[in-house]
Amino acid sequence: MRLKNYLLASVLLAVSINAALAEDAVRIFLAGDSTIAEKLPEKRPETGWGESLQHWFRLDDVVVVNHAKNGRSTRTFIEEGRWDALLEEVRHGDYVFIQFGHNDQSQSKPQRYTPPDAFQANLRRFVAEVRARKASPVLLTPVVRRRFDENGEYYDSHGVYPDLVRDVAESVNSALIDLHARSQTFLEAYGAERSKALFLWLEPGDSPNYPEGLQDNTHFSPLGARAMASLVMQGILEQVPGLADKVQKKNGGVQHDSEIATPDGGPHQGGGETVGHWFFRESGAPFVFRKRIMHPGSSIGYHLHEKDEIYYILEGEGELTFNGQVSIVGPGTAIFTRPGDSHGLKPAGDEDLVLIIVYEIRNA
Repeated sequence: MRLKNYLLASVLLAVSINAALAEDAVRIFLAGDSTIAEKLPEKRPETGWGESLQHWFRLDDVVVVNHAKNGRSTRTFIEEGRWDALLEEVRHGDYVFIQFGHNDQSQSKPQRYTPPDAFQANLRRFVAEVRARKASPVLLTPVVRRRFDENGEYYDSHGVYPDLVRDVAESVNSALIDLHARSQTFLEAYGAERSKALFLWLEPGDSPNYPEGLQDNTHFSPLGARAMASLVMQGILEQVPGLADKVQKKNGGVQHDSEIATPDGGPHQGGGETVGHWFFRESGAPFVFRKRIMHPGSSIGYHLHEKDEIYYILEGEGELTFNGQVSIVGPGTAIFTRPGDSHGLKPAGDEDLVLIIVYEIRNA
């Protein structure tokens, strides 16, 4: 028992040191199980998604403090003093991410099992005690295990426990990242075979820690841990506004022509009617990806270039003037203009000329 207490104190001291790296930074404390936890060297390449979350934040803005531990349920996390130790470090303005369920629902392991009523009571306690510290709790549903039937169809293994988390989040008005739903969608997109790469599937000889190989459908490979952390990051952007503006990398997305079509006239003192589609204009991306539809009679005026720019013709025929030379261009033609080049472009016939334009945005 004395050795156990010493080891626990050592781990908690290391966590505290990490938390002190940036005194002015917001901290995200992680409470949970092996799917999140930092791994010992003898367990590598097993990786918890909590180890990858810091990647999305600058250390001087946000510090991730990982208290998660293999094999823990809400009950054992409390009984071993891990919750109280975490809470002692929490201060005003911090966040506590809470993801349990894997071990709480394991009726075959009574040393971990937590019945549904007790599980929800523990989650409510966690939320209330974090709020008493003037910090923000964020509940997460348990990340899925890799489960596919003989037809390659995904099936769940967590029973009622994801819904229990959702119910608590609604009843106490807590932020919720539905990692269960997000990770299920992710695994289904990967499929039964490819998803093995996300988990600890090893052939004999792949790792000295597992000389006989391993087929583990619960714990993550480094790739899987990064993938799950990215799903958590997406949840932060959508559900945790206080942290969203601190995320270094923003999500991509999907846009359609019809959503962003803008009548644009003829650029560079050209004439006629064109329609511009500047995709993801508000994303902060360092480049422009624009579609332009040039109607007959329109033109891009002949102009001098001060940056690298690529035009690619998708549809129709055009008359290109490039450095004084006139030619006809059509689908499959790319035009690369560099500083010092000049060009102008107009439809050559009675059909629309459709092109994609790409260039880097340079700050003035």
